[in-house]
Amino acid sequence: MEKNNNINRITNLDFIRGVAVLGILIMNAITFVLPKSAYYNPSSAGTDNILDWIFVTLSQIFIAEKMMGLFSLLFGASIVLFIESLKRRNSSHPHLLSIWRNLILLIIGSIHASIWFGDVLILYAICAPIIILLYRMNRYFNLILGVFFINLPVIFAIIFQPIFDTQGNLIMTGWVKDFVLSSQSEASKIGLGEFWFADKTTTGELFDIYILIDAFGRALGMMLIGVFLYRSNILQGSYSNSFYTKMAIAGFTIGIPLATYSLIWGITKDYSPSIALIHSNPHRIANLPLVLGYVGLLTILNTKLPVQFLTRMRSVGKMALTNYLTQTLISTVIFTIIFSNLILSRSELILYVIVIWALQIYWSKYWLDHFQYGPFEWAWRKLTYINTKGKNT
Repeated sequence: MEKNNNINRITNLDFIRGVAVLGILIMNAITFVLPKSAYYNPSSAGTDNILDWIFVTLSQIFIAEKMMGLFSLLFGASIVLFIESLKRRNSSHPHLLSIWRNLILLIIGSIHASIWFGDVLILYAICAPIIILLYRMNRYFNLILGVFFINLPVIFAIIFQPIFDTQGNLIMTGWVKDFVLSSQSEASKIGLGEFWFADKTTTGELFDIYILIDAFGRALGMMLIGVFLYRSNILQGSYSNSFYTKMAIAGFTIGIPLATYSLIWGITKDYSPSIALIHSNPHRIANLPLVLGYVGLLTILNTKLPVQFLTRMRSVGKMALTNYLTQTLISTVIFTIIFSNLILSRSELILYVIVIWALQIYWSKYWLDHFQYGPFEWAWRKLTYINTKGKNT
């Protein structure tokens, strides 16, 4: 790896990516320590007192799916940025190289998924060819298509909710009965399973399908909107602070009430299986305005915060892949190998998150003061250009 040199980068992307990768840990940490159900049904585990519920409230409204949304926006933009960079250097077959690059990411994600079930890199790698195919089309077409895919889970929640009874079991009628008979697997007979109940150890096949649709729709939709925002020069921080202030105010004004309503709906119904899917619909609709609100707010902060802090956060963003993967590696070692039986509450878990944040904020800048790329970024880059002569970016 080479010592760090001054390279022209879009600092706004690095700063937002740094915030996103740290923010993602708040939700991911739940799956490292608590049962899988705690992520989807907060009442099922880790909520022992009022302080825990305060953290649930704050994380559900401001963090859950929003940080992944920011990450997805930036990943969509990075695909276009990568291809455009190759074109400026007259590189041959930039689109094929981008596909190869994401094939490598698929392999990295597959290895990561073998350690932890919550990997998103596989999802991004699968969505990447769609972005490569569509990014040159009218940017407003990308925007409209992105909004459609983001709201696809809302439609499927309405379709899938009636198949579960008040106990979270499948209602064996109509197409559900036909599906179970055609599948002939035990998982096809399970309802909400371990993703909703802490005492369950198996995953319901139909609920699992819904989760995949939800994740795919949100990831691809945000990636397409990221393409729109990049091609409109919004992500680059090219507009006035007044523009980004209005963007932030509009996003939070629309998104916070919707996300809050969704949370209240779940709590007042005691997270009944009868609303397991549909109670999150207001939250899903809130995701896009809140993510856009964060883009506006963080873009302003990227010009206002002290340079020393910004430098550190941008370093975290430059090493986003390394930081994302090491969050899993550290957590797996601590909670699966060393303290395999440890169960923490939400309020205790946030202390662990803060410690990891401090480590990553420190080591990212330290590493980039000595090397040009993070270790996983360096490996990804080397593998990307393994069959080309010289460096193209």
